[in-house]
Amino acid sequence: MDGSNRQVLVTGVCAMSLALDYEANDLYWADQNTGNIECISLNGGGKRIVSAQGSKGQDSLGISLSGGRVYWTSYSNGTVKSITKSGSTMKQHSLPAGRSGELLGIVFVLKQCPKFDARALAVDYETDDLYWTEYHTGNVECIFLYGGRKRLISAQPLRKFSYGISLTSHYIFWTSTSSTGTLHSMTKSGMGVQLHDLPAGRSGHLRGAAFVPNQCPKNTLMSL
Repeated sequence: MDGSNRQVLVTGVCAMSLALDYEANDLYWADQNTGNIECISLNGGGKRIVSAQGSKGQDSLGISLSGGRVYWTSYSNGTVKSITKSGSTMKQHSLPAGRSGELLGIVFVLKQCPKFDARALAVDYETDDLYWTEYHTGNVECIFLYGGRKRLISAQPLRKFSYGISLTSHYIFWTSTSSTGTLHSMTKSGMGVQLHDLPAGRSGHLRGAAFVPNQCPKNTLMSL
């Protein structure tokens, strides 16, 4: 993320936009040099031609993915075409009546945004995973920061209104804003859920938890 360890994936292409398939870890583009719709696996390997368009595809520009198909636009005649990711069954799609001119890109959005309510986040810096608790369902979930779908660590339907979350080397801790305020934990693999005792006399919502080392790491400061 700091710009180091850069890698050259492919050379000799002229791509004005890119589309990433997070599930297959494939990167797609329309090559204006050849007119081909191409892709490459981020897991390694050379580029693959999804569809050879030749001169007819040399004005292809925007590219996007949806429903197992690759979509791309033509900036000269303002058209949208698509083909399956396996390179079969090409289609040309109708556009809204009355529009004209160049078509530089295409974006797909969900008909309805999924309901999601995370009140706090925690990053596992060793595995590059982002964790949260879903406030309304109580589920503990995570996602890899460099792509992929979210993963359900543990379904907690009886522990709704989860709020704060914190991590240690092997455990996930999360709090609840229920009337009594609770603190639970489990392993990062989703095993061994425990309810922890809180200091006597405290009451009300518990919005967060933070862990600190027993002893601060040694750090040597030098002055110039």
